[in-house]
Amino acid sequence: DAGFAGKVDRVWHMLRPALSGLDISPKQAQYLAFIPPYNRTHRRTPTKSDMQKYFRTSPPSVHEMLKTLQRRKLISRSAGVARSTRVLLAPHEIPELE
Repeated sequence: DAGFAGKVDRVWHMLRPALSGLDISPKQAQYLAFIPPYNRTHRRTPTKSDMQKYFRTSPPSVHEMLKTLQRRKLISRSAGVARSTRVLLAPHEIPELE
């Protein structure tokens, strides 16, 4: 359990305002919104496995989403470095999970 079980769907209404200026999909917004609170709670960046458990999806789905976010310059990752995912948006541009 990533420590935020069930929060993405319940706070979807909070993600909508952030989508208008970013031109991203709802699922991309959910992934972006997940990373900062995970960092604050666990004091480390989530792994792909953490995201897979939280979003209840497959490893290839998480991998493709991270590649998409990186290609769109919304996150950065270092190849071969565990827990290197960083959100490249300003804190006020990232929707918060409660």
